[in-house]
Amino acid sequence: MALGVSDYRAAFLALLPPGVAVRRDSNSAWWQLATGLATEPWRLDGRAAALLVEADPNKADELLPEWEALLGLPDGCYPAAVTLEARRAAVVAKLTGLAAPTPAGLEALATLVGEPATILEASPALAGVLRAGDPVPGEAWAFAFYVQAGATTVVDAVAGTLAAGDPLRSWGSDELECAIDAAKPAHTVAVHTYA
Repeated sequence: MALGVSDYRAAFLALLPPGVAVRRDSNSAWWQLATGLATEPWRLDGRAAALLVEADPNKADELLPEWEALLGLPDGCYPAAVTLEARRAAVVAKLTGLAAPTPAGLEALATLVGEPATILEASPALAGVLRAGDPVPGEAWAFAFYVQAGATTVVDAVAGTLAAGDPLRSWGSDELECAIDAAKPAHTVAVHTYA
């Protein structure tokens, strides 16, 4: 509960010595002095209460640029967001790592980045599951998962701008791939596919 100017004025007046020499009515000079002195502590009290709210990145408004600077946002994984809510969400996601790197958590991260995706876990070959002609994945596939994203922008190379080794066509989402690769467990491999 925040204190008002009247609360601080009452506290200042209570500190004055008792007696008729120090009048405490609203027309006295002491009342006016206490009112003037109470204004600044009241303002500081309000700013302190606002600071407690700003300490939570989910509610930050004034300190959001400081939260972003602390976390290095925007970066390759979290591009510059336009809305205040998206900026807050990016700060919280980077600060918390978006909880555990589960398929649901990675899907939520993909949605936050702006590229909704489905996470499918790959599995190694198991006897009785494969049929003749199916590719036989090795043990390494036990640590792989697929990130299936929707339609994405295809970028064709322009003549005169290519260097040796540049692709003639590229597609994908650098932000999505960066965010997923940063959040996934280190021993896993993300295979990014696009529709």
